[in-house]
Order: sequence, then structure tokens, then C-alpha cells
Amino acid sequence: MEPVAADEILLRKILLGLPTRAVARGRCVSTQWRGLLSDPAFLDVHAHSAHVVSGAGAAAEALLVSQTEPEPGLVPKTTVYNVSTAATMCFLYLPAGYTPAQACNGFVLFVANNASWLPLVICNPITGVELPVDPPLRSETSSSVFWNSHWHMDAMGYSPSTREYKLFRLSFSASGDQGLLDVNYLQVFTLGRGPGAGVWRRRQGLFTCHVMGSPPALIDGTLYFLAKQRDRDRKPDSLMIIDVATETCCTCRLPIYYTDEAVAHVLELQGRPSVAMHELSPMNRLQFLVLSSSAPLCWQLRYIFEMGATHLVHQPRQYSHLRAAWFDANANSDDNADTNGGILCYLYGDCVYKYDTSQDQPCFDKVWDDQKQLHLSDISRSVLPGYRPNLLSPDDLAITPRQAGEEFAVVLLRALRELKKRRRSPSPPATV
Repeated sequence: MEPVAADEILLRKILLGLPTRAVARGRCVSTQWRGLLSDPAFLDVHAHSAHVVSGAGAAAEALLVSQTEPEPGLVPKTTVYNVSTAATMCFLYLPAGYTPAQACNGFVLFVANNASWLPLVICNPITGVELPVDPPLRSETSSSVFWNSHWHMDAMGYSPSTREYKLFRLSFSASGDQGLLDVNYLQVFTLGRGPGAGVWRRRQGLFTCHVMGSPPALIDGTLYFLAKQRDRDRKPDSLMIIDVATETCCTCRLPIYYTDEAVAHVLELQGRPSVAMHELSPMNRLQFLVLSSSAPLCWQLRYIFEMGATHLVHQPRQYSHLRAAWFDANANSDDNADTNGGILCYLYGDCVYKYDTSQDQPCFDKVWDDQKQLHLSDISRSVLPGYRPNLLSPDDLAITPRQAGEEFAVVLLRALRELKKRRRSPSPPATV
């Protein structure tokens, strides 16, 4: 028995170094491998390994999340695709109004638009398992102004140093008044069953800006948000940086660019934070800026693409606003490749533009290598960069083990009942 135990320990160490998809395929090798690769303790260690999580060399992929028009009386059907592998991953049935907010390692965060009192939903698209998380209570979101005077943005982060997943809710003054920026605040929720988990903690006065609507990027335990000084501004002017482990916040100014309006996205480009800045007026130009890795922080202009005459004027209104940027490091690489190259992708309307960075040096006036038009028939589509697959179940992030038979619909019904009780109770008076 002793040699068998030693062989199993050695095999376990070897299997821990496999990529996630190789682990999933390895379950079909033998009964012994299936037992090892399905063990919850093995999956937990593998999901936190350096080659799986963000910031440790794990190449990020992109997900495409689409939602179809439901039949009368039915909930919408949400489909998750892997853009890098062109594979359908799972089907979800979330209530109307839920949209994808962000990909965080192997999980996707869904939030309810214009309904901040509804649960946040965490899903692993490989397993299709969903975990609802109750949002902060109304009493916790009340401040010196009325509750509905704030709008919220939710995000999910992971810290490799502490091996903790956290939810972040950034709340901003809806009026956009400079005098009310001091009431912006951050709420943090630690997932799992460790010390301090399961409670929303509120921190005020960390930032005096507004974030843009594009998803944040998680890179090496840090969340990056595009921000602007005033809510009415039509272009970002800074990058807000939140450390997941310490929950501290700072900002980094973007370079000055002379344009009336711009759409921007933050992404990970070869391990570094990057901003794709699409200047819309008076020119139609796309720039990729990369943040330096050492202090003092500075920006390097990596690529410029002249987009030319826009084709969006010929697109249906619901698709004309679709824009996303991501870097696909797996597109031109195999298992033995040792290169920093990859495909730079940009979704503009219903067209995906691609540029191969593996055989080129950074310079200006680039020309796209490929351009592909998508056939969009769904009511909504979102591209989420930063996906790194794992086999960890969202139930492992729960504060307490989920009771048998407790599905998302049960949690949603409980949240609606709590909301009804709150509306019946008198609101607390505002303090002056």
C-alpha cells in the first residue's frame, strides 16, 4: 500500500500543474484519475494555482454572453460562448434585467440593471452552477442623501496573495454635482468561509470620481476602472486602481487627448493594464495605451488604428453601441510556444477587427489583419475579457453550504419579499 500511496501523491502533484481543460479531459483517462481530478480538495488547490489565476502568467480569454427574446411568460435564455475557442459553454435562465458585468478568473458576475436590491449572481460557465449573493441592505446604503440618489457599479476581484474572492460595489452620486462627490463610497463583500467573510463592509471617501460603464480589468490582484471627473463628461480622464487584498484606492491620470467624445475600454495586454481609446469626434481613431510596470506610472502609446468612415450608420440602433477590446494570447500559440504575441481584437458594432501582434513591433498607423462581421439576432450581447477557466464551483464561495433544493428562484423570491417589507416601513429621515 505504501508504494501506491506515494505514486498517488506524485501523480497529484503532476496533475496540479495541468491547465484546466487538460484536467477536465483527464477525468476520462481512468477511474483513478477521475477520482483524483474530481476531489473538491484537488479542485480548490488547482483553482488557486499560479498558472490558473490572474497575474501569474495565465493567458486570458474572452467570453461572449448573449440573451434572446423570451417567449411570453418565460424567462430569457442566456448563452455563454468562448470567443477564443468558438465553443458554447452553458445556457442560463436568469430573470429579465440581468446582464453580465465582468469575468473574474473562471467566474462570470451577473447583476440586475436598475434593481440594486436584487441578488448578484456568480456563475462558472464550465459547470453552469449559479450562486446568488444578497446585496447590501437598504440601511447600509443609506447616507446623508436619499437611497435612490446613488447609482451603483458591481465588480468581482481576486487576490493571489490572500487567495480570496471579493465583491465590490462602487456607489456614486447620481446628480453628478462636484459638491456631492464626497458621498461616493465603496462596499466590499468577502466570499468564502474565512474570517470577515459574509458581511458587506462600507468604506467612504476613497475616491472622488465617476467610473465609466465598461467592465473593469482584473490584473495581478488589482482592479482597474476607467473614470471621469464629472458624470456628464463624455470621455474618461483617469484610471482608478483598487487593490483587492488591501481594498485601497488610487487614480492615475490618462494622457491628454483632444477630442470631444471618446469610448474607452480597459484590458490586459501582455500582462499589463492597457486602455483602448476610441476617439469618435472630430476623428475616428483607435489608440492602445499601456501602463508602465514601474514607478512613476506613465503611459506608452503602443498602437494606433485609423478606423476610417464608420459603418455604424448602416447598423440597427440596438447594435450600433456594441464596442469591446480584448487581447487573445491563445490565438497564435500552442502548448510549447514561448511568445508574447497574440491577437488584438476590437468589436465595433457587428464587426470584429483583428491584428496579429506576434510578428510585429509597436508602431503607429496600423492596418487590421482581419475583419469579420457577426450575424446578430439576439436582443443583447456582451464581450467579457479576462476569463481564465477553472473547475471551482461557485458553491465553494458561499458563506454557508447551500441547502438542498435551494435554487436561484428561491433566493430571488426572498429578496423581493424583503423589498416589499422595506417599502412598507417608513424611510429614515435624511440628516443635514
